[in-house]
Amino acid sequence: IRTYRVFEPVPAPSLQTIKDLLTQWLTARANDPQLRASTMETYTKHARRIVDAMADDPASSIGSETMDRLHTALVKRGLSPTGIQHHKRVLATATRWAIAEGLLTPRVLTVPHVRVIVPATRNHTPSEAEAAAVIVAMTGEDRFAVSILAATGARVSEVTELRRSAIDLRGGWLHLDGKTGPRKFPLLGELRALLAPYADGSDARLFTRKGRAAPARIHNQLVATCTRLGQTVFTSHGLRRMVVNRILRSGMDIKTAAELMGHSPCVM
Repeated sequence: IRTYRVFEPVPAPSLQTIKDLLTQWLTARANDPQLRASTMETYTKHARRIVDAMADDPASSIGSETMDRLHTALVKRGLSPTGIQHHKRVLATATRWAIAEGLLTPRVLTVPHVRVIVPATRNHTPSEAEAAAVIVAMTGEDRFAVSILAATGARVSEVTELRRSAIDLRGGWLHLDGKTGPRKFPLLGELRALLAPYADGSDARLFTRKGRAAPARIHNQLVATCTRLGQTVFTSHGLRRMVVNRILRSGMDIKTAAELMGHSPCVM
């Protein structure tokens, strides 16, 4: 050891302000090969807004009061509650990094989760007669897709991505796969008759039209058809609520109903 040249460790740059903290944290993250460019761009944008709001605040004093001041400053800038939460998480993450690197003294810093409920602008739950009238007035694959939605209460993305192999006539199930994972819905009555001609077991998509009966197009068609018929507008999620009501009125227990609809029992 004495024979070799001694390299003095480079002292870590000091963190005086929140601006210093975020600058050094972004520099460290830029060298992370697992970080996507889009994520880094988002971090940089959020950090810039935080610096604009409280650049000269001392990094050593970051705590719950800092988060409150940041919240107030971002509200004045017109950010949404969700956007404010994301900015606060960026500051908290940068602070935890600095603590792990020995640049700041340990402290407890949390960002409470706030669930932001955005009221639905079209929250009408149609009756089955209203749904039937709209389906009759539609045409083509959009009518086919809405018919499946009204029969199953599935999410529109689950329906538009269906393949023919998902129709199991022998077992009596329609296999769905969405944001809550795979599930199945019973092929009963009209739903079986509707899907039977397509049950060839192939992996071909059920919807062949360009855009594969895209959710946005189905939404627009539902709104346009309701408006043309002069009835209260509903969406694909309104059809989902309609099916939930139908299932619960039938006397099915909550746990089974939740499994059919891809919900948790508490949501159901």
